[in-house]
Amino acid sequence: MKAMILAAGFGTRMRPLTDSVPKALVPIFNIPALEWLIQRFELIGVDSIAINTHYFAEQVESFVKQRKSSTQIELFKESKILGTGGGLLNTRGFWKTASFFLHNVDVFCSADLLRIYQKHEEQQNLATLLTQDRSSQTKLLVDEEEYVCGIHYFKTKQRIVLRKPKGELRELGFNGIHLIRPDLFSLVRCSGHFSIIDSYLALCKGGSPIRSFDIGDAYWKDIGTLEKLNSLECDWQKNPELRACYGK
Repeated sequence: MKAMILAAGFGTRMRPLTDSVPKALVPIFNIPALEWLIQRFELIGVDSIAINTHYFAEQVESFVKQRKSSTQIELFKESKILGTGGGLLNTRGFWKTASFFLHNVDVFCSADLLRIYQKHEEQQNLATLLTQDRSSQTKLLVDEEEYVCGIHYFKTKQRIVLRKPKGELRELGFNGIHLIRPDLFSLVRCSGHFSIIDSYLALCKGGSPIRSFDIGDAYWKDIGTLEKLNSLECDWQKNPELRACYGK
């Protein structure tokens, strides 16, 4: 199995920690966030990882060079930030035919990634997006067969349905973890800096199988702010299931 870790961002919400290091290397219990995620992938059998870089890219490069592991890691440095979509397209030569994970570096999650990978393959989805019924400024509209049918932007009060739902729609927060078939690359029409979510929505409108996987009550935390980082460190002590997912 392969995976991509999105690690190019500036981490502005984590300042002052990110004034001198990229958010990928912010320490959590003295271990960089990036190392926690690499170990998480290694535990489920991922042996090849792509990582995009930009902010303090040389620090990430140095970190990877110093790691001792059989895991193949390839860095894709962006001279300009490309966003989740542009960053993904920039790695297209890394993938072959098998589905792969795409994971934000600042997300901790206890969901069973192997089970979700198997479901993704069984359903032959173009992409599977991990979701949860939680508070979010933007929510995906998901029907009773788990198809993503649209999006709700709460700030602008826009609720957009792009394909006819099968049954009732639910509104779910996206968790920054995806499974993707490489077929996606030939279907995306954007270039430069763009969000992959926008491409998913365009593909939904055209009928492509973009599905949600609701992780239910599994632990999930976006550690993109100092407050959430501190919260994770408190939760870690109380949640043996979460620690087990990261080999602790």
